[in-house]
Amino acid sequence: MKRVQFIRLATAAVLAASLSAALARTEVVDPRVPLPQGPLGLTIQIGTNQALVDIDSASLPLALDAELILLFEGAENLCAETLGLSATVVNPFDPAFRARLPGEAMVPLALPLVIRIEPPANASCTPGGGALAFNHTVRAEIHTHLLPYTVESPLRLYKAPLGGHFRDITDSVAPGSVRSSGRTGGFSEFLLVIDLTTPAAAAVAKYDALAARLSNPAIDSTIRTALALDLADSRAAYDLGDFTAARVSLDTFTARVRAASSAQIPDRWRAQRDLDNIAGDLIGDAASLKFVIGQL
Repeated sequence: MKRVQFIRLATAAVLAASLSAALARTEVVDPRVPLPQGPLGLTIQIGTNQALVDIDSASLPLALDAELILLFEGAENLCAETLGLSATVVNPFDPAFRARLPGEAMVPLALPLVIRIEPPANASCTPGGGALAFNHTVRAEIHTHLLPYTVESPLRLYKAPLGGHFRDITDSVAPGSVRSSGRTGGFSEFLLVIDLTTPAAAAVAKYDALAARLSNPAIDSTIRTALALDLADSRAAYDLGDFTAARVSLDTFTARVRAASSAQIPDRWRAQRDLDNIAGDLIGDAASLKFVIGQL
């Protein structure tokens, strides 16, 4: 445990140095004044079940500041018009924006970028076609060379409803320079943050969030009972310090969600916002919890 804490502190120091360099490039002296922002270029490439978005801001130093990669399960009517994607550079010191983040989270000054995905309900890829829809999950990954990758990196992918509070959905942090990703059952705002929450505290919060999502009465009662037992087995193993068993029980939980029918667990999202993709959120939240437990 002491070794993990040392690595996390060393990683934070590396990122702090990066942030200091970024701060030297900016001229923010008043939290009410936004960072300078020129034209923000977006290049969107669409595949059958994926979207690759290149993002370039005139106020950030690289020709390609970040990439967003979206991988869908069973996407329908996916194109640039139906995706409804935009991005903006935000002021990390703005009190109103800070209020949307948990206390342990900091926006890296090198990449103060919020990516918004708000698929319009009335858009279509072809005349008379439908709006965007998908089943189960969409995997979102932000890739950037503006931030360094380090072992035990505290960089996390956060997601929020439009204008709402951000939360951690990370299930992977990988090199390249850094790639942070997670799964979710819906949209709309994403950003990278430095999150110094301890893995233990994060795990407890994620267990509680999963239990709350599982209480939705739209889930078939028999399936809900079985999933609750899987989650309880994982939590019991976690409390005993058997992190391997805790992760195995989460795998069982996820497999049970995926095996359920849409009648047993609602598993579809669409741009009309009239469906609650519970299965997608359960799968994504379980993957994020499993990632956090792996940090212990």
